[in-house]
Amino acid sequence: YIVFGADKDAGGSTQESFFRNIRIVNGGTPTPVTGLTVTPETHTMDTGTTFDLTGEVLPVDAADKTILWSSDDEGIATVDQNGRVSAVGAGTTTIRGTTQDGGFTDTSEITVNAAPIVSVTGLTVTPETHTMDEGTTFDLTGEVLPSNATDK
Repeated sequence: YIVFGADKDAGGSTQESFFRNIRIVNGGTPTPVTGLTVTPETHTMDTGTTFDLTGEVLPVDAADKTILWSSDDEGIATVDQNGRVSAVGAGTTTIRGTTQDGGFTDTSEITVNAAPIVSVTGLTVTPETHTMDEGTTFDLTGEVLPSNATDK
């Protein structure tokens, strides 16, 4: 804590005074990390989706709560610096969280299912009719249905 004050002396002049009261916790030493818990332990997701893992650095008052995230197989799933997992391809991989302070590690097993196959159910061509002269060209527009069909 820092306290600032101002007083008037006998002659009416302002005298500034500064008092420092510093409270040191834990002898001034930062609290070291003692562990890491990543949740959930396992998760299943579909290709093309994302999911957030949670990392809890222990103890709760640890000075450095930085977690470094990595994937054992980025062809299956990637992970960003915030623990967001992106499903890339079918398979199972391990996502690893490691504390910057102390190198404590915990993992989550991620299973990625292949994207479901969505069959084409129709095709819309526009315009439905058009009259044109011989030797001219005209563009038709086609729309595959449904819009999320796997093979357009």
